[in-house]
Amino acid sequence: MQSANAAEMMSLIAQTIAVSTSVLAVEPGDVIATRTPAGVGQHRIPPVFRMATDQVEVQISSGGIALTPVVAAPKRLEVDRL
Repeated sequence: MQSANAAEMMSLIAQTIAVSTSVLAVEPGDVIATRTPAGVGQHRIPPVFRMATDQVEVQISSGGIALTPVVAAPKRLEVDRL
């Protein structure tokens, strides 16, 4: 549904890596996923949102495809307030 590549990024790749590695330990092979490409679901008519059976697919031109399943958020537990 959404599709974009690194050429469409608003910030430079080197800048993104520098900021990320200043707060995270990044190892070779890690993927830094940032923002959302054009076509975000809430702005579609009608709006489209991910469901618990969907998969998020990230394709790297020289490295393959990473599939991440979408799962339902756990129900919030009510905590008694004192």
